[in-house]
Amino acid sequence: MVVPTVPDPIVTILTPALTDPRAPVVPNRDPIPWAPPMDRDATFLLSLVMLAAAAIAVGVSGWVLFVRDHRAASHPPASEGS
Repeated sequence: MVVPTVPDPIVTILTPALTDPRAPVVPNRDPIPWAPPMDRDATFLLSLVMLAAAAIAVGVSGWVLFVRDHRAASHPPASEGS
């Protein structure tokens, strides 16, 4: 007995381009309520600001590690028992 295959409705909804290449793109029906829609320029600016913030965080932590290492190397270790 051969069972006919029925396409999964979830896969059909999520990937219309795989089922029909001429299918229109479905707009996002559930936007984030606290975030306004962003255009290409705003998205690029946000990513640039986030990249700068990450670079500053890495730079500051690098300087902190450098200063700690420099201070530890300048002081000789304490001798025990004297």
